[in-house]
Amino acid sequence: MKIILLNSFSLVRPIFGEPEAIYPPLGILYIASYLRKNGYNKIKVVDGGKIGMRKTLEIIKKEDFDILGISSTTWAAEGARYLIKYVKNVKDKKVPIIVGGPHATALPRYFLDAGADIVVKGEGEKTFFEIVKFLEEGGKLKNIRGIAFRKNRRYIETKPRELLDVNSLPSPARDLIDIKRYPGLYWSLAKPETHIISSRGCPFRCFFCSNPVWRQNVPFYRLRTPENIGEEVKELKYKYKIKELSDESDTFNVNLDWCINVAREIGKFGILWKAQLRADRVTRKLAYELKKSNCWLVRMGIESGNQETLDGVKKFINLQEVIRALRKLKEQNINTVGLFMGFNVWEKDGKLFFENYKKNV
Repeated sequence: MKIILLNSFSLVRPIFGEPEAIYPPLGILYIASYLRKNGYNKIKVVDGGKIGMRKTLEIIKKEDFDILGISSTTWAAEGARYLIKYVKNVKDKKVPIIVGGPHATALPRYFLDAGADIVVKGEGEKTFFEIVKFLEEGGKLKNIRGIAFRKNRRYIETKPRELLDVNSLPSPARDLIDIKRYPGLYWSLAKPETHIISSRGCPFRCFFCSNPVWRQNVPFYRLRTPENIGEEVKELKYKYKIKELSDESDTFNVNLDWCINVAREIGKFGILWKAQLRADRVTRKLAYELKKSNCWLVRMGIESGNQETLDGVKKFINLQEVIRALRKLKEQNINTVGLFMGFNVWEKDGKLFFENYKKNV
């Protein structure tokens, strides 16, 4: 049984030119490694976000496959719908199409209406594996948790999938892509550079975040062990010759003891790296350990320089905490990048408030 796992291309042309996929699509690479761990080895990964629409369609037309899995963000949702219809036209209509990712989790009907056979809600590794087993061996589709589908035109959504033990997952199947084609983050001191994900989820509830999409079950926040992360860093350094890493987890410094131990583990390999921090959980000890472990840059979600806005979107930080955090990092000569958003909207006392460049109205 041959499986294609595809990261969807976008049909949207951005104002400032074509977007470039700077990192490999770890979501489908995790699914690929989970499938291989469970005996499915005929897997091809296609990154439509990297090669674009034309080349993606050429591959789909040329290749023979038994199952197509598509991952889609909101940015690429129209491209995924176009791809679904294209496959149904040029291939055997019986070839099952399974769609997952953030947009599918939030709006499963969006892809079912376009012709997708099954939508995966939330984490995809175990769910996709069970779908493949169902397609190969039969059984009852409704017994698979974390999916949506239609039967006799009736929309069916199963119970949420229980969340995975993140330490039981094999490392992403990076050997199925050409990692050298991904330039990495523009803020980097050494090449090649790539990313890891040290944790899944986030315990906070900022209004603007897509994190609620993934709150299909508890616990909302799961940590990989420092040793587990260290094994991946070791593989990246010695197998893929990576010289710099970026941890793209939502928030690195939720659990201070854990993140200090992770920093020490990464530091063993003498590799440069970057992290994303919350302002209210930066301590001098953390800043010291980050610097000692070769973390040279931190991105901080400041979001706004207006306290009313921060309170409105439930960021639960204050501007003095931001200033103190930045000073602690600067004491260790760690570079900092502030991440901001404009024109926030929030609700208070039954009224909507809108932020503009002059004031909140």
